[in-house]
Amino acid sequence: MEFTFTPIRIGIFVSLLIAFWFLGGFTPPASLNDGDFSGARHLGKSWGYCMILFVTGAISSTLVEHRAGNIDPTSLRAIYIVIGLICMAAALAWNQALGTI
Repeated sequence: MEFTFTPIRIGIFVSLLIAFWFLGGFTPPASLNDGDFSGARHLGKSWGYCMILFVTGAISSTLVEHRAGNIDPTSLRAIYIVIGLICMAAALAWNQALGTI
């Protein structure tokens, strides 16, 4: 597995992060500032993991290049794109469940 940094891939990665920001993914949930410390701590932790999930999915779908095999190498990029899209969709659904979107 290797990372390939081309201008198009970096542009798509940055545009995905900007889209997530516009959707409110990097904004903390409004209920994070409620009085219950334990609930706020768990909500903040969930929100942080949600951001990590989206960024990981964006990296997986845009910057990762993986070839398997010695003689006739096969590109596994399509699998990484699908996994990245699933991670980003799960992060968006999770963010909506947290109440930030």
